[in-house]
Amino acid sequence: MFSAIRMNRRKVTVFSLPAVLMLLGVCLMLLCSGAPDIVTIGGEVYPLRVEDDAAVEAFLTACGCQPEGCVSDRAITVPKTWNDVYTAYHDLQVRQGFDLVPYKGEEARELVYAIAGTDDCATVLVAGGRIIAAHRSTGLRGDALRPVVEPSAG
Repeated sequence: MFSAIRMNRRKVTVFSLPAVLMLLGVCLMLLCSGAPDIVTIGGEVYPLRVEDDAAVEAFLTACGCQPEGCVSDRAITVPKTWNDVYTAYHDLQVRQGFDLVPYKGEEARELVYAIAGTDDCATVLVAGGRIIAAHRSTGLRGDALRPVVEPSAG
């Protein structure tokens, strides 16, 4: 009544390999599509891909911050596990259109710029040639973090 189809291992491999490769390709596309390439500020579109510090300064200028110069440039690692403070920081970033989840455990550059005419600083995180986060604070390590990209503008 029932007949069994027998296939040798080579045929199974030949038939299953394309399906596995396609699945891997879809997974890679989903992983790479998480971070935005642009942000809209005041109706203007600005790239988040940056090749040098001048591009970071241009981004800050577009956000209404007039950078006076980089006062700190250091390597950091985005934590894999977040405490309440980092979760709140991520929420601030999401309101601006950034998402740090794809960068958990990844290294980034933390660039801190003095803002002309104020005691404020703008901090920008860059990973893989892309701005992944930004905030504004009073002083180098201010307690009150504010968005660089105003939520209503993005």
